[in-house]
Amino acid sequence: SYTVLRARGPGGAKTYVDLDGRALRGERASQLGLPVEYTRISSKFSRNRLHPKTRKRRPHLGVDFAAPHGTPVRAVADGRVKFAKWHGGLGRTVRIDHGAEFQYDSVYGHLTRYAKGMESGTPVRRGQVIGYVGSTGLSTGPHLHFSLVEGKRYIDPLTELRQVRRRKPVQLSGRAFEKAKTQMVGALDALGEGGSEALVLDAFDL
Repeated sequence: SYTVLRARGPGGAKTYVDLDGRALRGERASQLGLPVEYTRISSKFSRNRLHPKTRKRRPHLGVDFAAPHGTPVRAVADGRVKFAKWHGGLGRTVRIDHGAEFQYDSVYGHLTRYAKGMESGTPVRRGQVIGYVGSTGLSTGPHLHFSLVEGKRYIDPLTELRQVRRRKPVQLSGRAFEKAKTQMVGALDALGEGGSEALVLDAFDL
């Protein structure tokens, strides 16, 4: 069994940590601004790329993260879903408007399926799973096509995310964390090992 604590870390963002205060693997990815845990970058941003399927040169206005089929895809910032639908060559796609949280809309393409509840107007949080890696649309294999767009202007996500990657991964510590952890774990222990009982605790501030 695993014990995980939900907290509001620096800046008020929701995060999940283990008992040592370390962000979970998926949460670390979202803290770095990455939408998916990938095996390699299969195609970079380009204004004139030879498309591997059509064999024609056309802009590739995003970056492709190769990952196993079904890998969770996460929102890179808080926002609201603009659409979750089939979008031409991108196949099943989610576009998120991040408002004041992040200056760009983010686009996630070639999904095999959407996360439950993904539809126009749905609020999402940074790090929330919005869909799963697939190969829908004009795709030669499972990967996530990820774009950042401001109005009609697309920018290279790797250029933008390079700045975000420099942020230190979440590591919670100190008296406030230890006190909250003791209270939460004590409450969980008090439930005993009945198996079917559950306890919901509000997030704590650090």
